[in-house]
Amino acid sequence: MADGAAQRSGRAMSMTAALAAVLVPTSGALSRSFEFVPYGGTYAGTRPAISCDGLVPHEGRGRFLQLTHWTNNATPDDLYADTSTECALRLAAARARGAYAAFDDAAVVNNHFDADGALGIWACLEPERALARAPLLAAAAAAGDFREWRSDGGVKVAAALDAIGAARGDDDAAAYLRRSLFFSSPSLISTLFGLSLAPGLISSRDLEK
Repeated sequence: MADGAAQRSGRAMSMTAALAAVLVPTSGALSRSFEFVPYGGTYAGTRPAISCDGLVPHEGRGRFLQLTHWTNNATPDDLYADTSTECALRLAAARARGAYAAFDDAAVVNNHFDADGALGIWACLEPERALARAPLLAAAAAAGDFREWRSDGGVKVAAALDAIGAARGDDDAAAYLRRSLFFSSPSLISTLFGLSLAPGLISSRDLEK
């Protein structure tokens, strides 16, 4: 959950409108990577950085972009949405139109583990794959942060990610690194997409696959 910091805003546009014309692939190859910043820590790297979900302070020399719905955010109006995952999807859509190329080699940073943050990070790292699954990603993020039931699949993905976090207690970094699967290829997120469309609930055995 977003620590009470999630506030809906009129800046949040329709996801359908934001993604409507996105049919072309992102030009050029992305070289983004994920860096976990412990809560209370600061990103001080020299690379451009994208802070996805939460508020990671920035003291680096590179460009810095926020993708978060938390209070006191500096997310650009054209990227702002009700969840950080949807902010990341809007970045993917904007990049497909040629915008935000300065962040193609950015470090994607986050300071906590939850469904919205994890899915938003994945959308930053795999934008084309994320756009192809935008409704499921958005539904899972809303289920995780707001307990909204937009779809059965979204609730199942959120529940699976919540289970990963719960298995690691307060160790958010370990949750991201669990079995080194989270951001590998094929990624755990991709596996969860398949499971979320299957009948029944996701079991603990499913999370170990």
